[in-house]
Amino acid sequence: MAVLASSIIQRAQQLLLDTLGVRWDRSELLGWVNDGLRELALYKPNESIRRDAVPLAAGTYQRVAADATQIMLVGCNLKSAAPRVAGRAASRVAREVLDAMHPLWQDSGAFPFVKEAKHFCADDVDPGAFYVFPGNDGSGLLEVIVAVPPAVLTDASQPIGVRDVYANAILDYVLYRAFSKDSEAPSAAERAGGHYAMFSSAIGIKGTVEGQA
Repeated sequence: MAVLASSIIQRAQQLLLDTLGVRWDRSELLGWVNDGLRELALYKPNESIRRDAVPLAAGTYQRVAADATQIMLVGCNLKSAAPRVAGRAASRVAREVLDAMHPLWQDSGAFPFVKEAKHFCADDVDPGAFYVFPGNDGSGLLEVIVAVPPAVLTDASQPIGVRDVYANAILDYVLYRAFSKDSEAPSAAERAGGHYAMFSSAIGIKGTVEGQA
């Protein structure tokens, strides 16, 4: 059963000894739930993903939807998006390999553009871009899994939208923000730091981001 934002808020109020929401009201706590979900998505982008059918532009250079923050996986060519009919898989190849083996791989005169992509390579600079080989004739359709910003919760009755296993981590993030606000209280800063440390440990922050294509 999906965890609701209200359950995290209620637990936070109990731990803060503020069940009536006098010091920290429910709307403020809900805002911190949203902040925690965004922080989670930053380090665990695979927790907020969408499967897109991307129409391919003519040429080798391609882009995913503007709201995507990262390409997680380029899957296969699609014969149809709805209903989903999968076609040939597109395998990943390093840009350096293509450049070395086929210096003219982006030239339609050397490699005619076709409908199906056989290979793809990520753009190391632009997280919303990728390349296909052979270049596309403009009629292709490729299935791409992208990371997207988590949906903003506007009501505490909504589910948090990530796996239940992260509910405690989001609770720790909310408590970290609450004690950070209460910085003048004795030991508040220490308690805030402790809860952020538990949040970080729970989501496995190690200075790297997971799952990039």
